[in-house]
Amino acid sequence: MDRCSHLTPFGALLRIGTAGGGHETAQFHRRRSWFHSSVAAAGSGEGDASRIRKHTAELAALSPEVILTTGGQATELMLQATRTIPIVFAFVPDPVGSGFVESLAEPGGNATGFVQFEYSLSAKWPELLKEIAPNVNRAAVIWDPTITAGIGQFAVIQSVAPSIGIDVRPISVHSDIERVIAGFARVPNGGLIVAASAARRPSLGAN
Repeated sequence: MDRCSHLTPFGALLRIGTAGGGHETAQFHRRRSWFHSSVAAAGSGEGDASRIRKHTAELAALSPEVILTTGGQATELMLQATRTIPIVFAFVPDPVGSGFVESLAEPGGNATGFVQFEYSLSAKWPELLKEIAPNVNRAAVIWDPTITAGIGQFAVIQSVAPSIGIDVRPISVHSDIERVIAGFARVPNGGLIVAASAARRPSLGAN
């Protein structure tokens, strides 16, 4: 008897071959053997949209019992390809804001999964800064305003900071960060918060 015959076929649209290049791709192909014949298909979710659409169409045509996706782009295109096959996503910054699910508690539709950031944790960052340096009344927030996670994190920080006596100044990762921070630091009682969405990660602290 084939020991894999009882396994449920599933498809996977994964982000591989990014920063790790060939190493990550090799790791993925080695691990595919763990699933044996249960893998309906697998393609890279990284790259141009046309290539990802090709993979999504292939996966949907195979009609697996469930599809695993990683990242917002792959999940969005997979949902465009099918609204009936269950999709489990991972590493998605804001599935509600992106329209993948109705809510975290009740996803609805055919998609569910794991969020990349829990935005409520962002509220703890200004509170932690205040605990570290009670005299802080100004905070520069390094963030990325071009991605969903950056917008969500900054919105939470901005809503919480005034209640603990901190004025917030956003600093985009796409600006001249060193010059802007140098100017910000000339005034005392300032602190720095680096949002998880930021591409650059200097240490969090206060002057």
